[in-house]
Amino acid sequence: MSLRNILCGLILAFNCSLSCTEEDQIKEYGIVIFPSAEVAVKAAKMNTELQKLSGSEDPTNFWHVSLYHLACSRSDLNHIIGQVKALPLEPFNLKFKDVYCTADRWIDWGMENTELLHELHRKIVKIARPYKKWPLQRASDIYETLLPDKQAQVNTYGVSGVLELYTPHMTLFYRYPADTTLQEAAKQFAIENSEVEMSGNASSIGLVELGYNGNITKIIKCINLRTTQIIS
Repeated sequence: MSLRNILCGLILAFNCSLSCTEEDQIKEYGIVIFPSAEVAVKAAKMNTELQKLSGSEDPTNFWHVSLYHLACSRSDLNHIIGQVKALPLEPFNLKFKDVYCTADRWIDWGMENTELLHELHRKIVKIARPYKKWPLQRASDIYETLLPDKQAQVNTYGVSGVLELYTPHMTLFYRYPADTTLQEAAKQFAIENSEVEMSGNASSIGLVELGYNGNITKIIKCINLRTTQIIS
């Protein structure tokens, strides 16, 4: 084998190595709201009851309200968190309402979509979307079943349920693959638990790593809404 062929082979291997390394760094992340302690305690109690009713355990998660999910490079995270920190952030109220099942995959704690919350969501999407590399895996997997307006959002934002389709909520229970029995668990929970309305403060904005179904597997950074300090 000639020296030229050997060098070409080494260059090709090096370029492939760089490409694979860059791709390996691309994961699914979320910008989320972490609620005050009393809300998290209430969510944990409801989750315990839902696990009993559903007959299965939940994946790893931290109680949160999602603002935006995206697939991006690890190297982009500092750019995103820096721009989020530059927003005029302060604690604000979160109002939780009813409990319901979504798409036979999630049991959610619905919220009031206040003007302040929706505006924060809009600003977060504007900041983070330019870093989106491709659609979330869970969005790609059901793309053909989505309505045209949701497909358009997946094409543009990598996920549906943003901007005019944004419906803030806290997911109390995750199930995948989808299972119709989750509907019955949510209905039974509603019968046995009539007092689920609650208000509490948003305590921090988190940048997190996501599992396939949108659950949080790792907290990377948080911005304390009182001090605006970043906590790693």
